[in-house]
Amino acid sequence: MAGKTELIEEIRSRVDLVSLVGEYVSLRRSGRRYVGLCPFHQERTPSFTVNPEGQFFYCFGCKASGDAFEFIMRLEGLDFPAAVKLLAERVGLRWEPQTPGEAAREKRRSALLRLNAMAAEVYRRALWAPRTGAEAREYLARRGVERATAEKFGLGYAPPGPRTLVEVFRRYGLRLEDGVALGLVLPSAEGYLDRFRDRLIFPLVDPRGRVVGFGGRILNEGEPKYLNSPESELFAKRRFLYGFPLAREAIRRSGRVVLVEGYLDAIAAHRAGVDNAVATLGTALSEDHAELLRRFATEVILAYDGDEAGQEATVRGLELLQRHGLQIRVAVLPAGQDPDDLVRWEGGEAFRSLLAAALPLTEFLLQRALAKADLSTPEGRAAAVRACLPALAEVASAAARETYLRQVARWTRVHEDTIAKDLADYVRETRKNRHMMDKERRDSNTNRCDVNLKESSAHPAEKELLRTILKEYSLVARIKEELKPEDFTPGPWRELYNFLGGLSFEGPPAEAELLRRAPEELRPLLRELLVAGDGEDAPPLRPEAFAKCGRRIKAAALRRRLAELEATRIALETAGETGERLLACLREEQTVRQELETYRTELGFGV
Repeated sequence: MAGKTELIEEIRSRVDLVSLVGEYVSLRRSGRRYVGLCPFHQERTPSFTVNPEGQFFYCFGCKASGDAFEFIMRLEGLDFPAAVKLLAERVGLRWEPQTPGEAAREKRRSALLRLNAMAAEVYRRALWAPRTGAEAREYLARRGVERATAEKFGLGYAPPGPRTLVEVFRRYGLRLEDGVALGLVLPSAEGYLDRFRDRLIFPLVDPRGRVVGFGGRILNEGEPKYLNSPESELFAKRRFLYGFPLAREAIRRSGRVVLVEGYLDAIAAHRAGVDNAVATLGTALSEDHAELLRRFATEVILAYDGDEAGQEATVRGLELLQRHGLQIRVAVLPAGQDPDDLVRWEGGEAFRSLLAAALPLTEFLLQRALAKADLSTPEGRAAAVRACLPALAEVASAAARETYLRQVARWTRVHEDTIAKDLADYVRETRKNRHMMDKERRDSNTNRCDVNLKESSAHPAEKELLRTILKEYSLVARIKEELKPEDFTPGPWRELYNFLGGLSFEGPPAEAELLRRAPEELRPLLRELLVAGDGEDAPPLRPEAFAKCGRRIKAAALRRRLAELEATRIALETAGETGERLLACLREEQTVRQELETYRTELGFGV
């Protein structure tokens, strides 16, 4: 067990947390720390911070905190052994499974990844084999995909034979049942058969560079046109964005992502020099997609197909992206074209120009609302105005709203004041309905409580004094003379005071060392204090303020004791007690009140 503990500490010390978090969150330096949008809750203003010295993260918004292990566990949905293994591999250390269960899970996952890696290599070789992949190579040439691009995306070809993969798996002694679980082979009355046949293959690569699934496009006539790997232990479509590992750095640098619908659209965008493009595998946007994008980007440009289905998909994704705090623009493609068509027929410059001219969200929604309107009749114009109201209501800026009102008035030939009145009525009614829905939601959730958002019960002076100890540990001996543990609020803050008082440091304790020594349950409080005291804007208390802070803590302890005595007295009186117990309670209550009066005079607050 000692070896395991030492290895965990070695991994923790080697991981560069800023680099690790930076692969998931766009960070910028701010003094001694790095800040960005929290990956664990939705926010528009950065409240998430990474402390390089202490190697921990902390969010002022949702109070999430932890080290590298906790970060990767929460973000990737891993248990502790899996997180340790991942980070061990990252820093070049070997982590052995510690229990039979861990060993079994790791062995199975490794086996599945090996099957996918082998399948990807079989498909890749088949694509570039002189005769086998000739038709697939001709198809790529027609689509404008050169060999360098095909290799960049790891493209391959599944030959038409029914058992190409099956035979390879058998030759290497791999379990065909695992191939079934991954959707690579299918059981049949004739034995196991390849699932992908005579298809151009698009390997689905996760952020760690591992093949977790495949997409296949048929080369000739037949259905389905596209075939994807089924959901498995390795692959979940709702979380996957095609091309993300290749686009991640460009997205982080620019703060912008271009979202397209399919494999070839994403590849065409990269061919056009748009390196921040990703695709959704032809499926609707999910909460997981939006959450992933929000970690790296502040703006999304939707470049879906120009047909009606593509426009409908665009509209469906808008609310979801908006709810996650992303700025949205829409690139309107010519009717019947997709990004791949545009790049092939008109070149990369045409696609880049289309993205540069992408419409702001509101303008896109207004133009779409009016596209099918009949503006030749009063009734049609009134209906057109009503169709525009939801988009206008979402415009927060008064100046922008006024501009859009004028545009709608010009397009519909309805007076601007009339539209403004209709908008005010619509907003009022919407707020009323939303208020009723919120009330119903609150009423149905009265017993629910999010422990991550609960406020700490510590007195502010206690936090201030503990923060000062962290800044000036030499004061701890003096503080211990003046304040007993009982003076602190019962619970974790009192335990933290005990912990800090029991340490021995000659100078200010190193943050990483302090967190390493702290009991697990006290580390979130320590991180909160360390972040609150980070930087020159949070100096330790001056001597006079330090003394006053201690007196406030003592006064708070007296108020807690007074509340306990009052409750005891009331209980005794209710029970008809008139003897010594009641008298003793009354005497102590009077003494505490007198002490509190002294603090009230000195500190200037009421009892």
